[in-house]
Amino acid sequence: MKTDSIIISGQVTRVINLHTLIVGGGAAGLSAALSLYDYGIHDIALVIDNPKGSTTQAAGAGIQYYYRMADYGNEGDSPYRMARDLSETNLDGDLAYTEAVHSLRAFYRLTSYGVPFPADERGEYLLQGKTNKKNARKIHIGSRTSSLIYEHLIRQVADREIPVFTSQQIIRLLTDESGEKLVGAIALNLEKMHERHQRFAVYHCRNLILACGAEGGIFYSEALSPSHAGCLGAALKIGAEAQNLTEVECGITAVRKMLVMNGPYQAAMPRYVSVDAFGKDPKEFLADIYADKLSLLYDLQHRKAGEWNLDIKKARKDGTSILDLLIHQEIRKGRHVFMDYRVNPRGYEAENKPYERLKDLSADAYRVLQEKGADPAKSAVEVAVQVRGYLGGLKVDSHFESNIQHLFPVGEAAAGLGIYAPEGACLSEAITSASAAAQYIASKKEQESGLIDSETFAALVRKPLLDCQKLAEQFLALTGQAPNPHQVSIRQMRAELGKKMDQAALVIRDTSKINNLMEIIRYMSSHLSEIVYPSARQDLALLFQIEDLLLTDLVFLSAMLGYQDRGGKSRGAYLIHDPSGILPLPQLDEAYRYGLADASVSGKIQETYLPKDSLNALNEWHEKRPVS
Repeated sequence: MKTDSIIISGQVTRVINLHTLIVGGGAAGLSAALSLYDYGIHDIALVIDNPKGSTTQAAGAGIQYYYRMADYGNEGDSPYRMARDLSETNLDGDLAYTEAVHSLRAFYRLTSYGVPFPADERGEYLLQGKTNKKNARKIHIGSRTSSLIYEHLIRQVADREIPVFTSQQIIRLLTDESGEKLVGAIALNLEKMHERHQRFAVYHCRNLILACGAEGGIFYSEALSPSHAGCLGAALKIGAEAQNLTEVECGITAVRKMLVMNGPYQAAMPRYVSVDAFGKDPKEFLADIYADKLSLLYDLQHRKAGEWNLDIKKARKDGTSILDLLIHQEIRKGRHVFMDYRVNPRGYEAENKPYERLKDLSADAYRVLQEKGADPAKSAVEVAVQVRGYLGGLKVDSHFESNIQHLFPVGEAAAGLGIYAPEGACLSEAITSASAAAQYIASKKEQESGLIDSETFAALVRKPLLDCQKLAEQFLALTGQAPNPHQVSIRQMRAELGKKMDQAALVIRDTSKINNLMEIIRYMSSHLSEIVYPSARQDLALLFQIEDLLLTDLVFLSAMLGYQDRGGKSRGAYLIHDPSGILPLPQLDEAYRYGLADASVSGKIQETYLPKDSLNALNEWHEKRPVS
């Protein structure tokens, strides 16, 4: 790694030159860095905006699974079988095969780092669900699987002394004159935002692995770290294509705690209670709805422990996802929903309390809830139906390279999953995609001609850097000034934008609201510097996050409209209103009447992209490539 500088308009900016830059400090980014290092590529560095902002580090659940190819006993699994199962979720077969091939390689790399996956006395790693081969690939370490993986990965990065640039927020990606090859990136230095000559850093690299996760803040109701901010907008802006953006992973989570309420949290059978906006008028609303069928309700709740995801195919009166819709409806009414472990549900006869059952089922899950700030023996836990992950992302080939050469999206930044992710696949895909990208980069090392010359690079970075400098100066000049009537606090703007996305597209996708919101976003994106003001100079980071988020929101919403224009109906974790469809329960509003997706979208994969200098995204479709 070499460092020099460039002077643009009298301002000196540091330039860091290296073979491969990895953006992101979660499971995908750390795994990519370690894999590259172990393949002999040491001219690398990690760029992390917030060392405590990764989903891998902070996420929790009743049980967290890791999904991998089975090699336990006589399961008879293979890369082909695993790829076939992954591809059935609407994933191109060649990409699914790559993930399957790297499954065991990535898993055993984790075990070599000391990740304590459970094994028997012979050393075989124990998989759950061995009686059903499609579910015989899950393994877990209780409620902390992802955080334990993170701890071991970050320790290995430190042991290898891989350079890590913290407090660096990537705000621009740079391409060559053709726009076909990535050559670098611009970062905002979060610790030097007030110092004009150190505000930005420039990275000049041969390859960039984008492991920044999903865009944080797309929805207000997200079980992501509040400090998490991706940079998909920067990739979309340079022409990176996206796939399957309509698909999300959604379910019942603890509000503001990044905690999935699955497994023992449901199996302990707490009662569900809703209250009004003032915390009054408590109602055991699920028991009210199922007053004559309480045994069915508690059967649903018990099964929900193992079927956490909102799946519209299971949103029938005897399907577990009906619980998600009923909870979502309460919240749409302006009420708040809680899981109360202090009192048994109505009509549920038991000598012990739910919090006692939770402790018996999993002391680990009980402790995680306490560590998240909720003692189930003392207070109820507020919950909501929230987005836990994004299944779509940037389009990649079987090496996880995007249509922009030398740009490798991995983990949640990549479209490496289909409509439904097998339980634990979101976590394992972060590791396998990093492994695949690193191997491919390493295999091309001898064929590479190196970095472009410094003068050519300086010419390429000049305009993007000037634009960033100008935007920053204009925004910071407003600090301490009284806003005009047409301006809004940038902090308020981000929250309101997320709430509008909730209303238009979270569980119920509303075409009219999506169209209206897209027009609002186009205006915001075109006039951002005119309509927002900072509460403090630190809001400069939020300005660039909002700029990125607006572009990402626009492309996501365009994908949703493109899906509906093709005739797509309800599938996965979302519902599209259909007046001629079914209403699962008479107690649900008409807004929850839906029809299931049919052959118009079956076996087809949606691609979405922004033409150059345009705010009108385009959609294309291709037949899913088979596993071969």
